[in-house]
Amino acid sequence: MPRTSAILTTEEVSAYEAFCAKHGIIDSRTQDGVANAEFIQNYFLNTWKEAMSEKNLETCFPLISSHLKFYAPHQQEFEKLHASLNAEEQTSFKEWKGTRGLMDTYQNAVALLSWIKAHGFRVSKENLQLAVGQNRVQPFLEWDESATPPRPEDVRQHKDDGTGFLGGKTVNEPHWRRVQREREERDAANQRSSGTSAASVTVREAKQKAESIQGGTHAETEQLRKLFATSGTEINWAETLALRLQMQRQFDKHREVSRFTR
Repeated sequence: MPRTSAILTTEEVSAYEAFCAKHGIIDSRTQDGVANAEFIQNYFLNTWKEAMSEKNLETCFPLISSHLKFYAPHQQEFEKLHASLNAEEQTSFKEWKGTRGLMDTYQNAVALLSWIKAHGFRVSKENLQLAVGQNRVQPFLEWDESATPPRPEDVRQHKDDGTGFLGGKTVNEPHWRRVQREREERDAANQRSSGTSAASVTVREAKQKAESIQGGTHAETEQLRKLFATSGTEINWAETLALRLQMQRQFDKHREVSRFTR
């Protein structure tokens, strides 16, 4: 419906916020967030001159998406985590140099900060370094290809100082115990492998399909490739595939409508 107000109403602002959250559009008080808000506001007030409703925002999305700035994967999660830190913790995080080879990415920041906050620790250089070596954190960290990730440190394991765990005494493991231990380790590995194989295939197929989706133009393809759905600190490829297919249908629908309205 045509606009009846020269300024945005409370309902329109709410619709805009929900629209940004749905599509991963930056709406924070950053330069990109301000630019997005100004562009969309000008589009509805001066260009289209329609009410900024949920329906109208979705209708014009294929037309205006190339002018908008979107959150990078995990960026929004990082901003929420970072905002929850006090000034001292933010300074510690900013000044931490990281571990050699650890990439400076939002995914890494979310993985480290999430672990620290989940355990009720203070964000400090020491605790950030501690988080890097945790078994639960390691799978989510991104490293330079040339770097070798450090092995997680088990505080229960003796550090090799040349004396051995029992102060230099050699203790031989009985043959029967070694055979039993090796069998148990093989059985545990087989159970983990069978439990994850089916899920791995599903995720791999969803990722391949999501990455193969293309738009009708280069700009549409670029927009599709920027769209991600995340679960915690990982990309959820099944949901990402569904979102990209939905956006692709919106692009197709818009082209079909444009063909009959020319």
